[in-house]
Amino acid sequence: MSTTKLREPEEYFLIGQDDSRLVVYLRYQLFKALEDFAKRESKEQVGLLVGRVSETDEGAPFLLIEDAIEAPVGDEATGRFEENLWKRARRIAAARHPNRSVVGWFHTHTDGELAITDEERMVHKRFFPEDEHLLYVLSGAGQDRNFYFKVDGELVGVSGFRIYGKKPAGSAEMTAPELADARAGVNSVAATPEQTTRQIERNLDKIQKKLQNPPMTMKDMAILALLVVNALLILFRPNPPVTVDTSTLEREHSDLSAQISSMRGRIERLERHLSDLSLLDEQLKLAAGVDDGTVEPDLTVDNAEADPVSAPVASQDGEALSGGKGVVKLYKVSQGDILGVLVNKFYPDAPAGTLSAFADFNRLKAPDFAIFPGDTLKVPELEALRK
Repeated sequence: MSTTKLREPEEYFLIGQDDSRLVVYLRYQLFKALEDFAKRESKEQVGLLVGRVSETDEGAPFLLIEDAIEAPVGDEATGRFEENLWKRARRIAAARHPNRSVVGWFHTHTDGELAITDEERMVHKRFFPEDEHLLYVLSGAGQDRNFYFKVDGELVGVSGFRIYGKKPAGSAEMTAPELADARAGVNSVAATPEQTTRQIERNLDKIQKKLQNPPMTMKDMAILALLVVNALLILFRPNPPVTVDTSTLEREHSDLSAQISSMRGRIERLERHLSDLSLLDEQLKLAAGVDDGTVEPDLTVDNAEADPVSAPVASQDGEALSGGKGVVKLYKVSQGDILGVLVNKFYPDAPAGTLSAFADFNRLKAPDFAIFPGDTLKVPELEALRK
């Protein structure tokens, strides 16, 4: 995971106690969103945590968690935390936050417990191998939460974390000396950690309620009074007699109905034409001896116009059933296929650069050139890749 030099947030709430091993900053809006998410949903939820990794001026690591990407949990048959689940979520995270990275994942517990399970340990080890990757666990009722990170290869809970991005309600702007004093006061408060946590949560709830129900200002009251007066004038004003000539509107309606009827007939003819084309395509496939397996027919440029049925077809073991120049074979990706292994299979003893040339030919996106089960790869001759 890449490290970017960042400044630590100057204002934050401390949940629990600072952990010298790793300082975690969680954005306030994301903290509240995950809390509400855990309270609202009755079933377990899972997703990615997106942010940045940096170091303090003293060289100590800290994480800045800025957003979360929800991912659906699978069932027992398909795998609760299958690989495709994380791949889709990572693609969304990369598109939404190109300058951020995945720093961990979150998981809600419907039983209200915070202790991590063996299943979570396995998922974290397999899909989140970086030392900085975190696991954020929330109880199903949204009453408790904690971060876990790797220490000597094992997941352990942090002593506390920081919430940034929101000052306490009614507080004024603080200068740098005042902020330093306030931070020291938080760290050395005489109350117990549980009391400090409950007080901070109450303050956060008050802030959230004020944001949801802001006080009414004089400007709002004036606008409301004007709306009431306008409604009364409209209600009690006598309505003058109105004569409307609808002949033009009726003619336009009749013309529009005729156009719609004509368009409906065209659509029906187009649907019949598409149905005929689909039937013809199936007949061509049957004539070529091709089924719906992992291999599909591919027509060469020389033979496609003359006789589609006699065009070369790729077999499942990767060799053409008939000869000809410019044969492009088709391969349907199966579960467990890896692009590098497939390229070595298609082009044994191929020179360096064949993998990237093959990926460009199939328009795969750099840098990971990801492929998924069900994708269809075009496999040209090696000479075609060198052009």
